[in-house]
Amino acid sequence: MQKAALQKQGHEFFWTQLDSEGNLREGGSRYYGIYGDCVAVFQPTMLCWVETKQVADSEFTYSSSFVIWIYHDGEFCTIEEAWEQGLLTKEQVALMAEYHEKAAEYFREYYQAQLPE
Repeated sequence: MQKAALQKQGHEFFWTQLDSEGNLREGGSRYYGIYGDCVAVFQPTMLCWVETKQVADSEFTYSSSFVIWIYHDGEFCTIEEAWEQGLLTKEQVALMAEYHEKAAEYFREYYQAQLPE
């Protein structure tokens, strides 16, 4: 998958992770799971605005611009392209949207907890 990312984007994925002290090192890509024969990866961009994407009957909102990449058959396309090509069902997109919202909620709570009281 990293090889395909390198070809598509010119770089491999940099994953969101915890550092050695347990602090979140955000800004990287996040694995969103396997849906049929597709692998979903969320990738934020550096553009700072709230973005919402409508795919199937589902909505994805994030605090910056973003792409949800779908890896299928050795190549990447966007979630929108995967939906249009019939690679994802409406139910799979809905599950991905639910996962996306739970991840966004986790990060909101994490950063809220980091604020001084």
